[in-house]
Amino acid sequence: MGTGATEEAVFVLDPGTGALAEASVYRDMPTPAERLRALGRSLAASPGFHGMNEAVLVVRTEEPMRLALLGRFSPAEAARVQVLPAILEKGLRRFRYVSYGEAEGAARALARQLVDSLGTETLSRCRFVALPRGGLFVLGMLAYLLDLRADQVGDVGESGLDEVPDDAPLVLVDDCALSGLRFSDTLEGIGAPAVVFAHLYSHPRLREEIDRREPRVVGCFAGEDLLDMADELLDEDRATWEERWRERSGGRAYWFGLPEHVCFPWNEPDITIWNTETEAEEAPWRVVPPEFCLKNRPVAEGSARLQEQRASEGAIRPAESTLFARFEGEVLAADVGTGRAYSFPGIAGEIWMALVAGGSPESVVDRLATEYDVEPARLRTDVDSLVERAIGLGLLKRVDDV
Repeated sequence: MGTGATEEAVFVLDPGTGALAEASVYRDMPTPAERLRALGRSLAASPGFHGMNEAVLVVRTEEPMRLALLGRFSPAEAARVQVLPAILEKGLRRFRYVSYGEAEGAARALARQLVDSLGTETLSRCRFVALPRGGLFVLGMLAYLLDLRADQVGDVGESGLDEVPDDAPLVLVDDCALSGLRFSDTLEGIGAPAVVFAHLYSHPRLREEIDRREPRVVGCFAGEDLLDMADELLDEDRATWEERWRERSGGRAYWFGLPEHVCFPWNEPDITIWNTETEAEEAPWRVVPPEFCLKNRPVAEGSARLQEQRASEGAIRPAESTLFARFEGEVLAADVGTGRAYSFPGIAGEIWMALVAGGSPESVVDRLATEYDVEPARLRTDVDSLVERAIGLGLLKRVDDV
């Protein structure tokens, strides 16, 4: 492992079986273990975890089931992880997964609003541009629903967006709007005299603020409303919370709340946090399993640092409070009760893995003595010493009825 990191540490991330059982996507999974595995895959797909090269996600699927990050963490990484339990708890409580069918229904509602507000004749002269990348999916649906011509559709990366007709607005399309920050940044770079903001989901207050603050916006429409859950989920004064995030955004966002965490088969909007160590805003964590979201797949496919801790059947087993993970050249084992983690390097790690896989001390000696060309008597001493040390630390336990 590298240098410049903290001592070994374990961070238990459990959001609670109830929160997982009620959350979109997760509620349809057959068992608590399947839900916990899926949440592990979500975190493994997160950009915040992708750079933690000295950490492993551990899913313990025997009782008591747990999800944790185990390894060595820099101060910035530790700060990023310490907020994760609250992110999971609040994010799963406001999690709203939108299927393709539901997205199509919202797109139909959005198309009707555009027709009712602008009229088909004006719409035929409008340019429609997508905010990449989620807006591209929505614009594709609107192109069919509104029968748009090929020369009417594009994305914000195109040139010539300032040259739209004077008698028809430029329509900016996205899948959702949460604080409006992305729309604000996009609008700043476009010189069109009249703009319509069309998207699938947002909170009504956000749309009201955009209409109020932007004279160039002649219409702000959403297919469906999002609920604001800030009053329910915030543990502090809302006005103080809003003011802090308003300062961090530089005043560019239109509205601050905790709307439903709406996610799509193609996109999970970023959940932002404030890293107290780096004093910077980050979007490190995701809660949609990669098999349900295209955005999360590329990172997940490159990560092999998600390990499952299954039930052990041997006479020597991990204690109820123990989590462990295999790293290159060592095993780290942690007691979640104390938060302390311990390293078992080299052959000690091999002994640990053989024992928790169900091997007896005798069978472990027989196998490893051949594999490592070590005298059996010396190896037996090492095995017995590791067992006694680990039991003394509360990491392993003996089971007499095996």
